Amino acid sequence: MKKASITAHLFTIVITLANAVCGIIAGLYLIKYALLRNTPGIFAEKYLTLVWVFALLGGIFDYLDGRIARLTGTSSKFGVQLDSLCDAVTYGVIAALFIAVLNSFGTHPYWEKFSWFCAIVYLSGVLLRLARYNVETRPEEKHHLKFRGLPSPAAAGMIAAIGVLFLGLRDGNILFTNILWEIFSKGSVIQFSNYLIAALPFIGLGLAFLMVSKIQYYHLHAFFRSLKGKKPFVYLAYILIAFLLIAVFREITLSLFGISFFFYGLISYFYDLLTGKSKKSGKA
Repeated sequence: MKKASITAHLFTIVITLANAVCGIIAGLYLIKYALLRNTPGIFAEKYLTLVWVFALLGGIFDYLDGRIARLTGTSSKFGVQLDSLCDAVTYGVIAALFIAVLNSFGTHPYWEKFSWFCAIVYLSGVLLRLARYNVETRPEEKHHLKFRGLPSPAAAGMIAAIGVLFLGLRDGNILFTNILWEIFSKGSVIQFSNYLIAALPFIGLGLAFLMVSKIQYYHLHAFFRSLKGKKPFVYLAYILIAFLLIAVFREITLSLFGISFFFYGLISYFYDLLTGKSKKSGKA
C-alpha cells in the first residue's frame, strides 16, 4: 500500500471517529445539564444547547467521512462497520438518553419508566437500521441516494429538532419567540415547550418504527443533485435564504429544517405510492 493511500485511510478513520467523539461530548453535556439543572445561579439550559451543537458537528463529520472515503477511494468494509458503530453512539445512545433524561425530572415514576422503555425501543430501532444498512448498502455513491427506512441521522435529527424547538420557545432573545409570547402569553408558550418534551417518548416509538420500515427516504445527495443544471443565482438564493432565516429565527429555523426533512420523506413516499412511482422504481 502506498504511503499516500495509508495517509488517506488514516484521515478517513479520524473523521469517522470524530463523529463518535462529538456524540460522547454531547452526552457529557447532557449529564452536566441533568446534574446542574436545579442549581441556583446556573443557567443549565446552555448545556442542552451544547448537546445539539455537538450532535450537529457529529452529523457533519458523518457526512464528510463518506464523501472523503469515496473521493479518495478509501471505502472499505472496515470503514462501513466503524461508521455504523460511531453512528450508534451519536444517533442511537445519545438521542435515546436525551429522550429518557429530559422525561426523568419531577414526573410520575411510571411515566419515567415508560420514557426509558421508549428510549430503549428507539435505540433498538437505530441498531436494527444500521445493521440492515451495513448488509444492504454498497459503497458506490448511487447506493447512497435513497434508503429503505428512515436513516438514523434523520431520526436523531428529529429528536434534536424537538430539543432545539424546546430551547427556542423559552428564549426571549429570539424575535419569533417574543412574537409568540405576545400572542399566546409567555406562560402558555413555555408550557407548550414542556409538552414537546413529554411527546418525545411517543416520537421515539414512531421513529423506531420508521427506521425498520420499508419507507424510502432520499439522502441529501439527491437534493444537491437536483440542483445541478440550475443557474448560479439559484444556489446563492438558497444560501442567502437559509442564512437569513438562521440569523433572524435561530433555533426555530434549525429545528424546522430537521422536522421538514422528516416530513419530506413521508410525503415523498406516499406521493410515490399514490402515483405508482414506487412500483416502477422497484422494491420500496
